Amino acid sequence: MTARRRRVVAGLAGAAAGMSALLRHPAWPAPASPGPGNPPDPAPPADPETVLLRLAGDDASATTVMPDIAKNFLINRGASEVLVTDAAAPPWTAKISGRLLSGTQVAILIAAATTAEGYAMFAAGQIDIWIAALAATPDQMKALARRGAVTSMDVARYALVVMVPPSNPVQSVSYDQLRDIYAGRITNWQQVGGHSAAINLYDRLPGSAAQETFRINILGPTPIAPSVRRFPLFADLRNALLADPNGIGYLTFNFATGLKPLNLTERGRISSRPDPYGLETGDYPLDNLVVLYRRQNQNNDLAASFFRETRSALSQYRLAIAGYSAVDPRLLVPRIDPPLPVEYRTISDNALRVSTTIRFEPGAAALDDVGKSLVDALATYLRNLSVTPNEVIHLCFSEDTGDVAKNLAISGQLGAVVAKALRERGVLPGPIRPMGAALPLASDAIQAGERRNRRVETWIRPYVPFAE
Repeated sequence: MTARRRRVVAGLAGAAAGMSALLRHPAWPAPASPGPGNPPDPAPPADPETVLLRLAGDDASATTVMPDIAKNFLINRGASEVLVTDAAAPPWTAKISGRLLSGTQVAILIAAATTAEGYAMFAAGQIDIWIAALAATPDQMKALARRGAVTSMDVARYALVVMVPPSNPVQSVSYDQLRDIYAGRITNWQQVGGHSAAINLYDRLPGSAAQETFRINILGPTPIAPSVRRFPLFADLRNALLADPNGIGYLTFNFATGLKPLNLTERGRISSRPDPYGLETGDYPLDNLVVLYRRQNQNNDLAASFFRETRSALSQYRLAIAGYSAVDPRLLVPRIDPPLPVEYRTISDNALRVSTTIRFEPGAAALDDVGKSLVDALATYLRNLSVTPNEVIHLCFSEDTGDVAKNLAISGQLGAVVAKALRERGVLPGPIRPMGAALPLASDAIQAGERRNRRVETWIRPYVPFAE
């Protein structure tokens, strides 16, 4: 078209007769003016886009950190002009696109959904990576294995926080009060120190990992009140809660703008907080573990590379600033609310805690599969630290049976189990200090609370610096 226009211009300017003849040749017709009967030339077709990976599941992660990790993934593969947008056809809620050095336009698609919906898409072969906020059950893993081996990776933890509008004067509730609120046994805010107003309950839909975590750790076997309102995504729940001064719900901090968190108490003290210390030690009960799943025989190289990207320094930084906590063992400076038993306070004021905490099922004095895995990690970590038994101490706790002597005996028994397991793994344990039920983290009224209280903590006592 450009060549034709140049020849027309040349002819109109009185070019040579030979050029004028060329312009009149049927092979070079004069261009028509654009108009209703002569539309302009169509735009050249857009470059085809290659979708590298499809991810779906837990909406908290899918809308906050996963797009950033996907962006890092493309940049590290040499992509330029990388953009994160929501310009994707359903069910995708985010598209991360860029251009490789070869010129190929590529994209990663992410769908924010529930963990259960992500599982269904993964099982159907519609996605390459399932984003779960709750580890797959044995039955789920068995079903997935029918289509090939599945590999998983623990990525990080995030907290669920009980929230109310800022106009609500209530600052804290106990675990038992929160259970009674959601069971419909406490129905007015005045019953927990607030104004006289009916309490409106907000919840996630069944199939959400957040709803499962809340049910297990707060309600236990207690049925939820029929008046509860349920929402498919955190964003929907937040918007409804913001508009209701008498509402209560649970969200992640990323969705809590404009709302006020409630402290959770046990026996009158804040038992743990939704901060890195509470999450990494497992002391805070409302936590979700983000786990990625991929098939070993499907898009293996790219999915495996994405798994590795989650462990890169930049992706770990993105997770940290978004409020996610690490899953690997590490040393932590204690952040514990008073009052504390004197012995516990003395030790914790002068030691660092290993984040790995070993817990026991109610009534059990043996390690379950999770406990064995945690002892494996603890043994490896202590071996890497090269600490001596004199630098290590294990503080052991039980549920409250109502008998102080029995509580001490149970906690000592649990400590002995962990010490024996460490020896079997070639690590000399430190001394065992039974603490009984002196420092409960949750309510013994439900199984999950009792399990959280039946624990063995490992602390590293500092070396004594030599005198100057």
